Amino acid sequence: MVSFFREYGRAIDVFSNTDSITGKSAGGPHAAHTLMPFKTVFEQIRDARNNAVQTYLVSPSFVRIPDSPAVRVHAETVETLCSGVASLCSRPGEKFIMAYWPEPDATMHETGCYSDEAKAVIRNIDACVENLAGNTGDTLFIISADHGLIDISETVWLNGKNDILECLIMPPFMEDRALSFYVKEEKKDLFEKKFGQYFGDDFLLLSKKKFLKENCWGRGPVTGKRRTLQAIIWPAPPGPEC
Repeated sequence: MVSFFREYGRAIDVFSNTDSITGKSAGGPHAAHTLMPFKTVFEQIRDARNNAVQTYLVSPSFVRIPDSPAVRVHAETVETLCSGVASLCSRPGEKFIMAYWPEPDATMHETGCYSDEAKAVIRNIDACVENLAGNTGDTLFIISADHGLIDISETVWLNGKNDILECLIMPPFMEDRALSFYVKEEKKDLFEKKFGQYFGDDFLLLSKKKFLKENCWGRGPVTGKRRTLQAIIWPAPPGPEC
């Protein structure tokens, strides 16, 4: 997920705090944690249970979270991640353990959802988690993904669409799956017309107001500032708009 931060004058990956164009560190305080703060699940558990539950985060070292009561445990392979979880589960007392692993997402982005490489990664994860769950007693495991993936058949390039680009204040950002545009005030009607002409059969063009009203990013209270978009494109139907 990429957001444009006016304070930094650049688009930044909110997860890794890296410049989305150069891939280099944005430097300084973590942009998203500073400018879009939120209460982590670890803090919520601490406050709800008055420090009676110890919390842990098991993940690769590149994962950054705001300061929290969770104990960090680094794991650079899925095998060490699962063994780390097993070790924590064996400790006495109530505990909440969040484990994050970037696969198979990373491999699928590079080789596709149904590639042999992606299948091999999934099989390895399945085997490791099956062994973990089968050898850990009195523990509830909840395994989930933060999103799904689908292979694409065509790449759409904006580079040659000068009549589109001339309507923009700055280059589009966010990410390839859902672009955000800052459109010149006097060019809004032209932008909408040209966008529909080129891409109307494949993408939805939503205003910021409509995008937020329809909860396209999910339901729940607003945290931080709604700062990322003026207009956004979204994959078009079939299916509901959001």
